[in-house]
Amino acid sequence: MPVRYDDEGHTLADQVTAVLDAGLPAEVLLIASAGLGTDLPRSAGAPLLGALPERTGRAEDFATLAYASLASELGGSWDAEHFAHVHRPDSTPLRSKG
Repeated sequence: MPVRYDDEGHTLADQVTAVLDAGLPAEVLLIASAGLGTDLPRSAGAPLLGALPERTGRAEDFATLAYASLASELGGSWDAEHFAHVHRPDSTPLRSKG
């Protein structure tokens, strides 16, 4: 969550911290690239609840695409285990040339 969202360098994490420090409840929707998203459950202790394809907002049938891209907790049919399996980082070690 270190991505800046304003000219002062604040991040989404800074905003959530400020909201929680003020005693207000906070729910967060994090948007990340697929590679980063597959590591999210491990690094943040939060479930991955969807994977919208790039430029989904421009799709002609956004509702159908969103349904297929969001987990049941968000009203969709997306399968997190399948996504993580397909997009998991390659664990094959690289061999040096020489």
